[in-house]
Amino acid sequence: MLLCRSTKKIIHFIKNNSDFFKKDFAYSDNYLPLAFLCGKRRSNNDNRSIIQKDIFDVYNILCLYSEELFEIFSREDLDLMTFEEFLFDVSSAIVLIVESFGSACELGSFGLINTNIGKLWVINNKKYKDENSYIEKGPLKKIKKLRPGHVFYENFNDDGQIELSTDLYVSLSKLDQTNFRRKPYTTVGSTVDITDAGYLLWFLIDYVNIFGSILENEFIPIIKNIFNVEQIRMTFSSKNNADGAYEWMSEWIISNLPQILVKLEVFFEKYNPKYGKYFSLNHGYFRKINRSATTLPSIIFKSSFIKTQKSRKELSKIICSKKKEGFDIWKI
Repeated sequence: MLLCRSTKKIIHFIKNNSDFFKKDFAYSDNYLPLAFLCGKRRSNNDNRSIIQKDIFDVYNILCLYSEELFEIFSREDLDLMTFEEFLFDVSSAIVLIVESFGSACELGSFGLINTNIGKLWVINNKKYKDENSYIEKGPLKKIKKLRPGHVFYENFNDDGQIELSTDLYVSLSKLDQTNFRRKPYTTVGSTVDITDAGYLLWFLIDYVNIFGSILENEFIPIIKNIFNVEQIRMTFSSKNNADGAYEWMSEWIISNLPQILVKLEVFFEKYNPKYGKYFSLNHGYFRKINRSATTLPSIIFKSSFIKTQKSRKELSKIICSKKKEGFDIWKI
């Protein structure tokens, strides 16, 4: 892909300040929590919608529904189990309501991944609590042993709608914030192996927050240039690699990450007559949650670097270059 002039300047800016580039990541509670909600097929006022409206919207927790993303990431050669490994990794929490065959299967799949089981929060109907079933004696027993307090037994009315208890409401309103692995990527030869998909999502947000916008399909060449590699590979928390039959998957998913952020209303989708589709930060979203995007900690640079006089001067030149190229990056 032929990069526009301002993008080349950005890559040069990042490389030229490599001493300030982050390589290790401590746990942080300053990012926006992102919950992946699983349950039965969506309908009017279904249980997932109740949780989103009554808890997540109130506490400004970003919410993903797999059905919405299947539209973006749908491919005949991609199975949903592999796709949901990616969703598991990119989310800061998985909230699963056991209310259908599909959600029971998801519980079994997610419950196998010990490394990230702390992300998993499960809601089951109270009337099944003492059943001698595989769900109760298998995945739920395992989760309760490893993460006490992550399994809830709630009342469901005759129409199957959940009745939110105080314990459930309080717990889900305080879902863990995004935490990155200390080493979210490794570079071996000409390949960078991303071991934390959430890191890439927030790298993208950080990039657009600092530099104003990003073109569609530009993220892959940017990552390759910054890391000086020819290939990007993702390794999921399950230790499965996106290779072999899925060797196309890593870069294909990464190139579609901006669309996830459009769904979450964190990004705007815009169009430049010369360069085509691009994405910029939706500052209206941050105003809605009474927060400024500037409070998000940088993934790319060490703390306070972009506030130095030298960096601010260089950034001003880059922003001016973007505006001349016709990109709308005003904070509206």
